Amino acid sequence: LGVAYATTGDKYKPFSPVFKALGVEIDLSAVTERLSFRHTPERKAELVAALDGFLQSGRMSANEAESLKGRLQWFDSFVFGRSASLALHILGSKCVRGSSSNSVDHELRRALTFLREYIYSAKPLVLSPAVGRTFLIFTHGACEGDTHKVGTVGGVLADSSGRCLSYFGATVPLNFMRRLLSHSANPIFELELLGVLCAFKIWGERIQDCFTVCFIDNEAARHSLISASARTVHGRMIVSACLRLEDIHSLRPWYSRVPTASNIADPPIRLEFDEMRQLGAEFEEVPWGPLTSCFESTLRSLVG
Repeated sequence: LGVAYATTGDKYKPFSPVFKALGVEIDLSAVTERLSFRHTPERKAELVAALDGFLQSGRMSANEAESLKGRLQWFDSFVFGRSASLALHILGSKCVRGSSSNSVDHELRRALTFLREYIYSAKPLVLSPAVGRTFLIFTHGACEGDTHKVGTVGGVLADSSGRCLSYFGATVPLNFMRRLLSHSANPIFELELLGVLCAFKIWGERIQDCFTVCFIDNEAARHSLISASARTVHGRMIVSACLRLEDIHSLRPWYSRVPTASNIADPPIRLEFDEMRQLGAEFEEVPWGPLTSCFESTLRSLVG
C-alpha cells in the first residue's frame, strides 16, 4: 500500500482489536455493533495529578488555567455527555479574568474538585449504528399573578410521527417558588428550564439512548441548555441537573425553537388537559419530591 510504519520501538504494536492512540483506547472488538473510545488509566492519572497540584497549592495562573482547560477539553471530547461543561466554563473564566491574583477561589475550587471526580466517573464515548428511536418533547413554563406569583410547568412527549404519547402539567410547589422568587421577581427563565428538567426526570428512561428534539419557546432558556451555562444561580442549577440526567439516561437532545402559538405544551401549563386526553396521551405526575431533593443538592454544590 506504500504506507510506512514502525517496525521497532514504542510505536511498533501488534495488530489488535483494542489499541491506543494519543492517550485514547479504541475498542473495535464489537465493531459491527459499536465503536468505543475510552481514556487510558495513564491519561486519567496524569490529569488527576495536575488537578491535585492546583487544589493543594491553592494557586493557578491564567496561563496554567488555559493549558489545563485545553487538556480537559480534549479529555471531554472522548467521553459521553456534557456534565463537565459548567465546570469548564468556570475554569475558562480564569483564563480571561485579567486579574493579577493567582489564587484558587471558592468557585474555582468547586469546579476543579468536580472535574477530578468526573475524570473517573465519565462514561466512554460509544458510536453505534442504531441508538434507538427519535422522540419530540415540547415544554413550557409560566409565572402568573401580581402579588402572589404562581409558577406552572407543562410538557408533551410525542413520537417521531407526531403522535402524542404522554404529558404533564402542574403547579410548582410553594417552597420551590419562594426559592426562585428570592432572586427574581419574575423567574420565567428558570421556569422554562424547569419544564425541561421535569420532562427528563419523567421520561428519561423512556427516551434512553434515543435522539430527542426538545422544543422550547424561550430563547434564553434554549441557549442556556445548548451552551450548558446560565447567568443566574438557579438557572445554572437547573441546567446542571439537566446535564446530569442527559448522562444518566444517555440522552441525545437537540434544543430547538417553537413559537408560543405552536407550542402544544401551552394548554398543560394552564392545567387544561382536554386536548391531550382527546389525543389519547397518558397523564404523568411530576415527581416533586425527587426534583426538590435534586434542586437542593445541586444548589449546595454550586453555591456552597
